[in-house]
Amino acid sequence: MVREIGKAFERLKLTNRWFFRFSFADRLLYIYTSGTEGLPKAAIIKHSRFIYMGAGSHYMLAMTEEDILYTSLPLYHLAGGTVGVCQAAIFGNTMVIRSKFSASNFFKDCVKYRCTVSGLLV
Repeated sequence: MVREIGKAFERLKLTNRWFFRFSFADRLLYIYTSGTEGLPKAAIIKHSRFIYMGAGSHYMLAMTEEDILYTSLPLYHLAGGTVGVCQAAIFGNTMVIRSKFSASNFFKDCVKYRCTVSGLLV
């Protein structure tokens, strides 16, 4: 698995243009907690965490570049916005995003868009 994650890092070395220069310790985005134990707080997601979470799920699920990912989670959610988006951004997978989750259309959408992988939180 470590070797495979290393391959994911290599894919990021696309170009030396200024807009691709970053450190894996740099902040990538903030995701806010729901505030169940007080006020919502910003969770800092660094580049390294984004890659490790996405690569971990990619290899744990044995995904290939041909897989099509159906994301029913909102992109501001940690799993939808990092694990899901990482598959498209780093591994080149196609990602199907529904504007609003619909339980009655979940399987219809998966068939319509030929999705092979989906992530749900139950």
